[in-house]
Amino acid sequence: MSHEDRGHFPLSEYTPRPNLSHMGYPRSHTVIPGEPGFFHCHSRCVRRSWLCGNDPLTGRNFDHRRDWIEQRLLDLANSFAVALYAWALMDNHCHVVLAVDPRLPFEWPDSDVASRWCRLSASHRRGFPDPENKERKQREAELLSDPARLETIRQRLGSVSWFNRYLKEAIAKEANAEDGCNGHFWESRFGCQPLLDERAILTCMTYVDLNPIRAGAAITLDNSSFTSIKRRLEALAVDPAEIDNPLTPLAGTVRLSGPTVSLRSYIELLQWTGQRQRADKRGVIDPATPSILLQLRAPPDRWVGLTGHLFHRFRVAVGGKASLGSFARRTNRTRIQGNTYAWD
Repeated sequence: MSHEDRGHFPLSEYTPRPNLSHMGYPRSHTVIPGEPGFFHCHSRCVRRSWLCGNDPLTGRNFDHRRDWIEQRLLDLANSFAVALYAWALMDNHCHVVLAVDPRLPFEWPDSDVASRWCRLSASHRRGFPDPENKERKQREAELLSDPARLETIRQRLGSVSWFNRYLKEAIAKEANAEDGCNGHFWESRFGCQPLLDERAILTCMTYVDLNPIRAGAAITLDNSSFTSIKRRLEALAVDPAEIDNPLTPLAGTVRLSGPTVSLRSYIELLQWTGQRQRADKRGVIDPATPSILLQLRAPPDRWVGLTGHLFHRFRVAVGGKASLGSFARRTNRTRIQGNTYAWD
């Protein structure tokens, strides 16, 4: 099992390895300013900090932190110009697949921009802010009288970097307070891979949603706690008719052109891929080959390899040969690593 797919480090590996995606690249080389798109973001703890689960050194359990992160993700989606498609919260790292539209905040009225930004600051700790908070309303009034500041905030509300900053900083403060320490809780940089086409989005969503199964922390989709697929299945139990509707984001107002598959097809795809990746768990997941692979023109063995070893196949961006070539030209590169494994 690869380093990225493990749910935790062995006790002998207290120092995290660098991100495999694009640690050496400036963010401006992977996120084109002002351009909407889908991204896979991932963050890892440092100093042998334990994000969630059982810490094998101290014996302490930190499962409650998963609630912090999941709630924070949903809270941020109500403020930023993003849409959440998938996430997985592991023992010492987390993955998020999201759509970002930096153009959208420039369409919002000034009052909406000020309200969203001040709500972010007011909810820096867990939970939602008090809508009657007088201090927050005063800050909103101050922002509305400062057009230059509002312009800067519009840019930030459409930024994948600022989204991750607000996610990580709030969780780090909570965790450090609980651990009785200070300093870095996360690696200084988060990994960010652009997802350049529909197959790339579905490949990465599958990789993220199957993280607990691949790491041995779960054996079915139903018990893959603190993943987006678990939340989708819970919603489906309340309204079964949703299963034939298109796959949509779980939170956020951004509506970019994304996956066109139904929720039923996506669940079947996850079930089949999970069985193929965990052959030692035969019988747990239906092995019938899903029809969606034919629609995606994805050979089954190749699909399993891509969704199981995403970081080893694609270091900077994920996509087909044509989309990788276009991204390379737009970012002034001669080529993008991963072309060997990319689909035609």
